[in-house]
Amino acid sequence: TVEAENYNVVTQNDDECTFEVKFTKEFCDTLEANDEIVVTYTATLNENAVIASTGNPNEAKLTYGEDNRNETTPSTTTTYTYEFDLIKTTDKNILLDGAEFELYQIVGEGENAKQVTLKFVKNGNVYTKANDEATGTVTTITSVANEKITIKGLENGTYYLKETKAP
Repeated sequence: TVEAENYNVVTQNDDECTFEVKFTKEFCDTLEANDEIVVTYTATLNENAVIASTGNPNEAKLTYGEDNRNETTPSTTTTYTYEFDLIKTTDKNILLDGAEFELYQIVGEGENAKQVTLKFVKNGNVYTKANDEATGTVTTITSVANEKITIKGLENGTYYLKETKAP
């Protein structure tokens, strides 16, 4: 573990990087030959993410050494995201207003399995799965007369849609 005072995360870059982790010279001077630093990060796909299909490639590389003369071989991962449309209709295919739903997953197995209701950021008729830092989230997805609802930002997995209130 590297203490926070030994590095800075820079998000305003002149190159194509989204962010850079810059270690202080004082910290680097304490390193010995063959020491390893593992950089772990998480990212959230934004509204420009490609749905299914080819996915969203992410490349990471490290530059290091005096004047950043050394560079690792880039590592690439592809993140996929999915969406679906939701409509609530009568038996005559008339779209209904006010049906309420929750989307959930079963996390864990056996006795440790639990139902986790997903949180969303709502923008009009689009519900995007929220990350842990999101504010103003909702767990209820509500149908709208004469319009479809889009639920997006889902990872690969099994989901359950439960109607919690009929219109």
